[in-house]
Amino acid sequence: AKRLFDENSYYHLTTRWQDDDKSLDIVNDDKNNNQLILSKTGNYSGQHWKITSVKDGYFRLSTRWQGAGKSLDIVNDAGKNKLMLADSDDHSSQYWRITLPEINYYRLTSKLQRL
Repeated sequence: AKRLFDENSYYHLTTRWQDDDKSLDIVNDDKNNNQLILSKTGNYSGQHWKITSVKDGYFRLSTRWQGAGKSLDIVNDAGKNKLMLADSDDHSSQYWRITLPEINYYRLTSKLQRL
């Protein structure tokens, strides 16, 4: 199978809405350091995301700053629509399908949401 991403590389995650001007970043609050924000794109370790294949076509996303021990996750609340970094584990909320709905744009979809 063709590999979509180099697991030894890091990527900036941007939105179509903000283009490449802003990247998904981690708030450095000197407490939990687990809140996500869109920040001005730069060479910051919290904006460097590693995409690692886990199983069944899903991927785990972690940052250079926090390492493999913390992964992109969904907050376990009623809405299940907020993102955070959490301790890496085997929960479906940390498994992401990456699809290419349009050229040059990828979509991340959580296994938890099964969308």
